[in-house]
Amino acid sequence: MPRACTDAATNTVWNCWSGDTSSSTTGLIWDIWTFDVAESCGSSYNPAPCPMEAGETREERERLADERQVAKSQAETLLKSLLTAGQRKHLDEASSFLVKSESERMFRIRRGGTVEELNERDEVVARYCIHPPYGSGLPKADTMLAQKLMLEMNEAEFMNIANRSQM
Repeated sequence: MPRACTDAATNTVWNCWSGDTSSSTTGLIWDIWTFDVAESCGSSYNPAPCPMEAGETREERERLADERQVAKSQAETLLKSLLTAGQRKHLDEASSFLVKSESERMFRIRRGGTVEELNERDEVVARYCIHPPYGSGLPKADTMLAQKLMLEMNEAEFMNIANRSQM
């Protein structure tokens, strides 16, 4: 993916998490993707995959895969460093952890991105869908950390952005 597209997508992800929920965000991603990708293929938008860019080698693809793995590992380390011992244990055992929100409500954050609100009997009463755009390349651990911090520090904004499904 061209560098400009990567940088803009990263900034767009930040805008989503930092509160810029304007509809222009999605348009920006689409405009950048269709322009930069089509331009690198030498044609207008075509859903067929683009051939490798000139000079891209197997070694380059492997290097990028290694960089993604390092980013994933660093994100996991950062997430675990900001969890309590109990939350880390729950994450290792159940791929999720519990968070008490600003308003003292209990939430379960699942590794797949789903956030569940629990009642006093630990029953799911609602599910929330809130994550950066798919394809952003953001490690799942970073998404989980952003969800945790929003619930703890700015629950109102979390509720404003998230899609809620009543159970």
